[in-house]
Amino acid sequence: MISDSLNEFPFPDADDDVTIAAVSKALDLVNSAIGELTVSLEEANDRLGHVVVTKTAEREIGRLFLKAQHFADVVVAEAEERAIQIVSDAEAEADKILSGAKSRAGLPPTQSESGLSNDVLKELSSTIAAMNEMNSRLVEEIGFLQKYSAPAWR
Repeated sequence: MISDSLNEFPFPDADDDVTIAAVSKALDLVNSAIGELTVSLEEANDRLGHVVVTKTAEREIGRLFLKAQHFADVVVAEAEERAIQIVSDAEAEADKILSGAKSRAGLPPTQSESGLSNDVLKELSSTIAAMNEMNSRLVEEIGFLQKYSAPAWR
């Protein structure tokens, strides 16, 4: 096909220096334009590479923030569980001390002020703490859903 186009192209005579110079100048301009376009393409590819790196870094930072938040949540939950255990142990120790004092004073032993055993109180305390944690997470999720499901006009 290109050879057909070349056959139809009117080539100048060898002695037509003006035409040859014009064609040569046009080819130089085309070559220069191709060079500029090549440089522009390389710059665009470099910018695209930077955008890809930036987006990847942003995703990684987001992932790390989520991982850190999860770690913080786990640590807080463990600390709450430990605090509950410490309070429960302290209550049990106080009950032992109180029972010993009542025994030495000649008073009848009691289970606790509420009439519930220490094991039941520990279980209730643990259940309440778990429910509080669940409620906190549900509130966070509801807030998240409200934030991201709100219409754009808000």
